[in-house]
Amino acid sequence: MTTTMNLVITILGLLFLTASAHATRQITDPLEWKGETVYPASGPTIWDAFPEKQKPKFDMDSTANWKGYGAKWGIKDDTLFLTSLDGRIGGKEVEISDLFPGKKPPIPATWFSGTIIIPRGKEIGLLKRKARYVYTKETHLTVKKGKLVKVEEKIFDPKKTPVWKI
Repeated sequence: MTTTMNLVITILGLLFLTASAHATRQITDPLEWKGETVYPASGPTIWDAFPEKQKPKFDMDSTANWKGYGAKWGIKDDTLFLTSLDGRIGGKEVEISDLFPGKKPPIPATWFSGTIIIPRGKEIGLLKRKARYVYTKETHLTVKKGKLVKVEEKIFDPKKTPVWKI
């Protein structure tokens, strides 16, 4: 009976600990667009610019920045640019020219294809099945090979959007 009770207490304790645990929110990189600095909920990274075995391994200095670097992005004339980069690899500070030899910023981010999501309203919660936060209003920028091809304004109803409240 004691072994069973210890097992039940251990399981309940683990359930309590995991229920109260939250992941650290990640720092987002700023994006200059239409004269405004925005902080996308999801957006470009530099990882796709490199083949899998050549991806730079940045030093992680914070649990809020797992990628290990900070970047600044911009969209001008419907082109996405990497405008600056700060990070360390093996303790040594690196710049854009270290990763993209012979290139000076701004660098067209032709490696990026995806959706940049800009929060515009109140946070609703963590969107189920997408593992991202959702907001009452969002601007979705669709980018293909570094070119802005579509801009959509989206509205999410807090009562109808399937989210986990955090």
